[in-house]
Amino acid sequence: MMTKDDRYIGTRDLGILIQWLGSPCHCRCCHCSLDSGSRVTMVAFERARALADKFVHWRRAHGMPCFSVDLGLGYSYDSPHLAESIAFNRQYGGTSGVAFVNGIKSRCVNELKEHFLSLMRHGVTTVGVTFYGLRDFHNKWSGRNDDFDYMLLASRIAAECGLGRQESVLLSRQSASDLAALMQTLDDIPGRAVRSIFPWDYRGRGKALESERITLPDLADLPESVKHLISLDRPQKYRPEAEWVERIAAGLTSQRQQRYYVVTVWEDNIDELEALDCSGILQEMRDADERLYQAIPSLQCLAELYGHRRGLRLYSLRDLEWKWIDYYLKAHPEIDGTGRFDDLGTAILWRPSEIDQTCTGLAESGQTVAEADTSC
Repeated sequence: MMTKDDRYIGTRDLGILIQWLGSPCHCRCCHCSLDSGSRVTMVAFERARALADKFVHWRRAHGMPCFSVDLGLGYSYDSPHLAESIAFNRQYGGTSGVAFVNGIKSRCVNELKEHFLSLMRHGVTTVGVTFYGLRDFHNKWSGRNDDFDYMLLASRIAAECGLGRQESVLLSRQSASDLAALMQTLDDIPGRAVRSIFPWDYRGRGKALESERITLPDLADLPESVKHLISLDRPQKYRPEAEWVERIAAGLTSQRQQRYYVVTVWEDNIDELEALDCSGILQEMRDADERLYQAIPSLQCLAELYGHRRGLRLYSLRDLEWKWIDYYLKAHPEIDGTGRFDDLGTAILWRPSEIDQTCTGLAESGQTVAEADTSC
């Protein structure tokens, strides 16, 4: 039996996301970690809310005020339960006040304005919007023909309503040359905006996009005005695969990890989740995670087996570990891989120690733990 490596010693529990995927998404983005809404839960929202409330009572009884409890809505923010979810997360999961625009249904100007004003009445101060490139590339990537213009319109209407914008731009090899023009287009939108450019995670549909993953040489010819916006250290550090392999071999990767529990509510697990107490739910998740990591090699061995020593593609360390674990499980089908993280499942999402968000840190960052890891 192979032993679990010591990168997971000295862990700290950050919190839990109770995820209800009952709101359809109107896009089908190529990188979607949630598989673009291919399965919609039939579980009533009220049961997911009751489960989240159970964890709130549990953390209070155990004196754990820093253990965040988030109630997530998916696959889009088009839901009659949005206001309830926002209020819950502001009280128990963080003080974010961010609502994401991608994937919502098409609305006319007046409908968009009313939508944003309603969000503001419920405490939302910022909208999150993601762009994938210029019009043709963005529309192809998002799977909606008019999505680029719709996101621009939504951004303008949000600004008119007084909302700030959290703009994200995904880095891909095909769209890199269009970044300067895209930045100019976004600069023409009035209002307050915070902008970040970064690669997508190796999860969900994004696993099939390795040929599109950006490399450092792809960024070399970009203007400095664009380069300084590229966020290769947020929310995780991105490096070329070759550099990660060297750092792993030299023992320079983070030792301390943080656990974030993700529980997606489905018809086939809700009865058991309701029957178990919170400690039992968390223990079952830890047990499944432990079984997986006892059955696979250490990170150092995975890097030796699968790491590209000349690889130029940019990854976070967690992305590479997920990728190498996929390779190992495919080569060893006898191993039970149910403990592997999947955004549509019930599993532990490990976060590196450099993302060390205390209660105060969450409030100051403007994002909940859930948003930092699950936003588009």
